[in-house]
Amino acid sequence: GLAVGGANDSRLFSGARDWTVRLWDVETGQETARNNIHQNVVSFACWVPTSEHEVVQASEDLRLRVWDTRDMSKPAQVFEAAHNNIMTCCDVAADGRTLVSSSNG
Repeated sequence: GLAVGGANDSRLFSGARDWTVRLWDVETGQETARNNIHQNVVSFACWVPTSEHEVVQASEDLRLRVWDTRDMSKPAQVFEAAHNNIMTCCDVAADGRTLVSSSNG
């Protein structure tokens, strides 16, 4: 999963099959933060529209994680999704109060 956001869309949040989530500076291309998610593949990511610092990440373990990019040592919140299959998308409402996710079955 990839998502561009933050102040002036200056940061890229990425999740990969190597079980990592990373934060990048778009202008310099430098990695600024990283966290390993034990044996968990990120399937999608999206920024919270009302925050320069929060991003949501969906995973193959059927969890949604909210990351505060100021401290990526652990997720700020973790939600168990009500899906039976891998999530394919997640999004946050414009007011930042509602989180939705979808799966392939």
